[in-house]
Amino acid sequence: MWNLLHETDSAVATARRPRWLCAGALVLAGGFFLLGFLFGWFIKSSNERFLDELKAENIKKFL
Repeated sequence: MWNLLHETDSAVATARRPRWLCAGALVLAGGFFLLGFLFGWFIKSSNERFLDELKAENIKKFL
């Protein structure tokens, strides 16, 4: 049998689901952004040290 009260409960539950899904997706995207930022920060610092070794003055000293 059709129950009006039951239908409103499921309508509220389906209305809440996209909000939680959107909030979860934003948190996940923010977490990936911060993780990528940290990886980029550490990779950049090691890359700069490598590029310092390739400067012409350092190569002249080595040769």
